[in-house]
Amino acid sequence: MYRRHLVPTSPDDNTRESKEILKAGDMNYNAPSLPNGWMKYTQPEGAPYYLHARKRIITDIMDPQELVSIVDASGSLLHKARRLGLPSDLDVELVITDVFGRENRKDLGYYFIDLRQQLLFWVHDYELSNIFSNVKGVTTREHMKQAVVTQYWSVLLLPCRVSVLC
Repeated sequence: MYRRHLVPTSPDDNTRESKEILKAGDMNYNAPSLPNGWMKYTQPEGAPYYLHARKRIITDIMDPQELVSIVDASGSLLHKARRLGLPSDLDVELVITDVFGRENRKDLGYYFIDLRQQLLFWVHDYELSNIFSNVKGVTTREHMKQAVVTQYWSVLLLPCRVSVLC
């Protein structure tokens, strides 16, 4: 059985391509039932995303079986965050999304959002140059932090957040 890997990502890492195929004669557009704890929301431009309020997880992955796997996978990330002494309280949310990893392998990308410090963080090494948006000369920690803060604000634009009443 293929097991998906958890890899660090950012809101700007949009390497997914939707290749949904509607089978001939299929007129069923009903969404499958969501597993316990998950709620569906829609971004203003129409893209769905899913929220598990108790676990503080946000994802755009739609498959109900994958949503169950995401809850399971989040445990290892949260455990590692606690071991590293990183925040894991009510001011932290976990975002998990599909990404293409090494050898074009379909992995689960993640990042944590710290609402108190207004930053993203990861429990694995993450190459920050992925979020510099072609800005040259980023060498200081302050400049690096600004790139992370920019990512933080881009993800806060979701209309329904765990930390906000939906």
